[in-house]
Amino acid sequence: MHLTEEFRLRGEWDDLAQDDIDHISDDFERVLRLLLINGMINSLFLKTAFPDFWGTAVRRLECQGKEQ
Repeated sequence: MHLTEEFRLRGEWDDLAQDDIDHISDDFERVLRLLLINGMINSLFLKTAFPDFWGTAVRRLECQGKEQ
């Protein structure tokens, strides 16, 4: 939500000053870090609470990776 507001208030990426680009880049990095942490926590929860589901999901992702 914060990043959306930043873009709305500051305008187009091509028109931003370097300070604004640095600020948004830092915000984006924080968002990605939190999303990755949240994803890992959710994965660990699924592995613990639903081991069969988790195992099936992992095998399916491994198969998709081999196809590419």
